[in-house]
Amino acid sequence: MSRITVEIEDANPREKQILCGLIRQDRALEPYSGKPVTKGEGKGKEVIQKSGPDVILKGTLADKISGLNIRLRLGGQGGLAYDPGSIFERDILELFQDIGIPANVKGHVYLKEAIILSISNTQMRNSITKKLYPAVAEKYGTTPSRVERAIRHAIENAWERGELKAAEEICGLTVNSRKGRPTNTELILSIAEYIRVLHGPGQ
Repeated sequence: MSRITVEIEDANPREKQILCGLIRQDRALEPYSGKPVTKGEGKGKEVIQKSGPDVILKGTLADKISGLNIRLRLGGQGGLAYDPGSIFERDILELFQDIGIPANVKGHVYLKEAIILSISNTQMRNSITKKLYPAVAEKYGTTPSRVERAIRHAIENAWERGELKAAEEICGLTVNSRKGRPTNTELILSIAEYIRVLHGPGQ
């Protein structure tokens, strides 16, 4: 079985370390070197020029991971069992603690999942109600409306504690003054962008 060659573009050392680790985990993948391949021995050596990588990873770290996983799923090759959320989860949970999102409500889990999905998938960020909530609901065996309500309840609880002002300082969050708290979409997208920047180039 031919292996999928992967080239990483515009990545800082930390990103390369993470991505190369993922590539090494799967026997169907190999880093693209761009060097000719030599086959055979002695005078019978055959030099084969590489035509280019099968996969080029671009964009943010989340985009690169998403692209890698999508390519593996579409190609039907490899056994890379990797959850991109594992990279971001610790930072999200620390941020929840700073903001005051209570850990003992369902909205805490749903909100974390929504943020991870929106980091990794542009379509999710662009369609919170039609795509993001249903995706979270499917994973946890509930309905999109319950996901939306639970997240809103978690935000309301944090706001009542008076700690959510930290979100504006940390994420540059825009708060709807009429409602007195950020909307679900505002909080999800603001934290997602904060985490993306945190893990982006130069960090």
